[in-house]
Amino acid sequence: MRAKQAVELPEPILTVRGDFGEGLAELVANKLVAIARHAHEPVLAIRVELDRHADPAVTRPVAARVNVDFNGRQVHAAATRRTARDAVAETVDRVIRQMDDRPHVRRWRRGRRRHR
Repeated sequence: MRAKQAVELPEPILTVRGDFGEGLAELVANKLVAIARHAHEPVLAIRVELDRHADPAVTRPVAARVNVDFNGRQVHAAATRRTARDAVAETVDRVIRQMDDRPHVRRWRRGRRRHR
């Protein structure tokens, strides 16, 4: 069995529009660690954009967008949620799902299944 190499993440580029309070950069960095665990290729760049809608009547005021450059291939995800934590977590989960759906990953998984 081949051991998976640890992938180092570059410093994310964080763009914030709206009031989010303290600790947002740390929250984003902690959520992005999951990408390193699932990455099968070098991560060249990560861009995270967070927007908070000012209107209190909006049910999902936080919009998050994550763009990740995996060795030259771009993966994008976006979500709107009530909190920044939920929005970032959802977008990171979507990026991970896209990473796991890549053809070479599916081939690797398919080869490891038991045949009946």
